[in-house]
Amino acid sequence: MGLLFLIMAGGIMGWLASIITQADYGRAVLRNGAIGVLGALLGGLVVPPMVGRSDLLSGSYDAGVLLMSIGGAAGLLLAVNLLRPDAVG
Repeated sequence: MGLLFLIMAGGIMGWLASIITQADYGRAVLRNGAIGVLGALLGGLVVPPMVGRSDLLSGSYDAGVLLMSIGGAAGLLLAVNLLRPDAVG
């Protein structure tokens, strides 16, 4: 269930990032969705054990870990969208 949440949260964050950055054309939506899922997986599975919490796959649904996954998706999307060559200018 935790993995499903991470994928859904990342996909939604990617879709919202596409709307916010006005990149709501074909491949940009898919790219942002994939980046959002990757960021949510990193934020929900990798970061929590580093800060002394259990990840979502262990079955403990902690609000802090859920927020870390959403923050990971948002952070990775922000970084990638800022570094894109077509985002400048």
